[in-house]
Amino acid sequence: DQRKLEQQVFGVKSYLSKQEFDSVYKLTGIDADGRLALMKKMVSHVQRSILKYIMFAKSIPGFLDLSNDDKIALIRGARYEYWLLGHFHHFNSKLGVNVGHDIALTKEDSHRLFGNSLANIDVLFDFCESLRKLDISYEESAILKGIVILFRDRCPLKEPDKVEALQWKLIQCLKYLIKKRHPHSSTRRFTDFINKLVAMRDLTEINKQHNKRLEGFHMDIIKNHQLVYEFLMHQDFEREGEEG
Repeated sequence: DQRKLEQQVFGVKSYLSKQEFDSVYKLTGIDADGRLALMKKMVSHVQRSILKYIMFAKSIPGFLDLSNDDKIALIRGARYEYWLLGHFHHFNSKLGVNVGHDIALTKEDSHRLFGNSLANIDVLFDFCESLRKLDISYEESAILKGIVILFRDRCPLKEPDKVEALQWKLIQCLKYLIKKRHPHSSTRRFTDFINKLVAMRDLTEINKQHNKRLEGFHMDIIKNHQLVYEFLMHQDFEREGEEG
């Protein structure tokens, strides 16, 4: 009812642009298009997802034997790519819609709500569509998630060789699984997977740049969820440490 009343008062039927919303919010303190409620719901879901992600990482054979610093660095660094491998099927490139838990956003919605460029949003949708076409099995998805967590070149590590050894075992598991299920196209399928893992690095960089631009009410909501804040903002902390 509150959402309907705000729409009647402001004549809002879709999401305002970021600039329009900021102007109305600073003037009235009113959530004119419902984005504050949506953001709170999304951030709460992200926090629950991060907890599940941490549990998954801990289940990787040998992961708990790594140093605490390396475990933290790897988990933080791979979050976005792990998320992509688990959520790519939520993106429908034909309809231009991202469907999540109780949430459905068009490309234009994402642009207006979060300030993402439409070009970057198109890149994300196209990539997710390319993953859908691979028809990735549940087992392949689990192994790929483990592999992305264990990239030794993603961040400074105390024991990079130990991390690489763990990843190598998962890569061999992936090769075995592919050869067993796709005996006539195993080499091509394995190559496709590796190419996708490499391509995800570009999407990670786009996501990092976007996170650096989060401000205002977005940041206020995120700061109320400490785990989400630490995961989204850790790139800046690492960069400051390297510069120091």
